[in-house]
Amino acid sequence: MQLRYAADANEFEAGVAEAVRGGAAGDEALARALLAVGRARRVTIVAALGEAEGPFGVPVLRSLVQEKREDVDVRCAGLVALSKRIGVEASDVLVNCLADENESVQRYALKCLACVGDDRGWAQVYELLQVALSGAPPRFPNSLSFKTLSLQSENLAAIGYLARHLTTPNRRSALVDVVVGGWEKLYSAERQWLNEYCPSLTPKGRHEQKELDVGWITSWLCHPLMSVLYLR
Repeated sequence: MQLRYAADANEFEAGVAEAVRGGAAGDEALARALLAVGRARRVTIVAALGEAEGPFGVPVLRSLVQEKREDVDVRCAGLVALSKRIGVEASDVLVNCLADENESVQRYALKCLACVGDDRGWAQVYELLQVALSGAPPRFPNSLSFKTLSLQSENLAAIGYLARHLTTPNRRSALVDVVVGGWEKLYSAERQWLNEYCPSLTPKGRHEQKELDVGWITSWLCHPLMSVLYLR
């Protein structure tokens, strides 16, 4: 199977969709196409690799997202694709990218880790949240939209990831302390979201023993970032 690199946009998209459904041959065609197309189409192909099947895409994605000379948009798309494709097995790469020199890569690594990551990054994410909530309050506290928080809020991505891995009482106490201690540093929509969906992490509800709905939190974090593009 080969993609038509010079095809118009519609033909190219149709070819990518066919490759996603084409098993190992399609996976190989997508991986090879990365060497022959421009930036915009590389982003499309990388996103498609997140839903393809075969032995070629995963090593390509693993290499691409950690290549600092690669286009940032391609790397970020690769983090999402790798997370969609192998889930928790992407945790090592995602944790490494939390410390990337590029802030966009850091943000995408955090959001993907919140969706699929295991707990190996707990201390690192906790430190990031601690730093974020120890600075000045947001200059424009109403600038985040409640409806699009899953895409906009790095704080909630960090809180959601930490909440998914509250394996000890100490972790729970530490998360409550950092969120409540930094309450005024959160955006208004973030505080509203926590009051509605995680009241035990708020100043008023911190002493409640109510369990967090981790499954729902994970689902919320993953939409629409991890939405299916081709295999509908």
